[in-house]
Amino acid sequence: MPTFYVYLITEILIVSLFAVSTNVLLGFTGLLSFGQVAFFGSSAYAVSLLIKGTSLPFAASFFICVGMSALCALIIGLFCMRLRGFYFAIITLAFSQIFFVVAYKWSSLTGGDDGIVGIPKKPFLAMNIDGPEAYYHFVLLVVLVSMALLYLIIRSPLGEVLQAIRDNSERTEFLGIQVRNYRLASFVIAGTFGGVAGALFAPFQGIVTPELLHWSHSAEPLMISLLGGMYFFFGPIAGAIIFVFIKEWITGFTEYWMFWYGLLLMLLIMYLPGGIMGFVSEHLKRGKDDSK
Repeated sequence: MPTFYVYLITEILIVSLFAVSTNVLLGFTGLLSFGQVAFFGSSAYAVSLLIKGTSLPFAASFFICVGMSALCALIIGLFCMRLRGFYFAIITLAFSQIFFVVAYKWSSLTGGDDGIVGIPKKPFLAMNIDGPEAYYHFVLLVVLVSMALLYLIIRSPLGEVLQAIRDNSERTEFLGIQVRNYRLASFVIAGTFGGVAGALFAPFQGIVTPELLHWSHSAEPLMISLLGGMYFFFGPIAGAIIFVFIKEWITGFTEYWMFWYGLLLMLLIMYLPGGIMGFVSEHLKRGKDDSK
């Protein structure tokens, strides 16, 4: 396979994992968070610092960063779960901006505006991941395992409670379910797997900059989920495929690809409110009804 497509598919895999983890909050719990980029970006920075600044094996650095993301999500979640709706969205945005300012201003550690460059791809356990194809196989393995875990979570009793909270949190609370605790669990799950995506992203790009933590980057997984269909597990994956291809295609003509992507997203939301997966599901259902 040409190197360009290997690179493109690797990016799609990482973006898909980030979007699916974010959609645990948005599509399955009904929580709009603008702070998921904090876990993605901080994990990318942390794994970069550990790879370049210590002699730790990559596997150890990777799992330390994922554990750190889970802990950060738990601590931040304890504060955020006190609020709901619009206020919840704003406080998650505020936390992500704190991470951005730290990365931007703490130049002696993070490189400031220049970021951290030249992040090598060290072997992961006995697996050589140096080179585009080797790293693609590593990312594919990690993403498949992560997706399988997320799928099992969504299909488990925990996932069913999260969807009940999304549909009617007051009624769920009347049943004696501690809604805040379940929302916190959802926040930690999303933050942990967002951290996995961030730890994969840093060696893939070979560079991390403060833009990874900027609030505007938070909108990407949300838009991808809307595009693919946020009420479907595989919706963000479909959205990520289209997102990355459109970005690569439009940037060949203009650097203002976000304008055209925003226009496309606006049209899709107006005419396909269920996203691409919603459209496909509706037509499949209609086809079955017609065949009866």
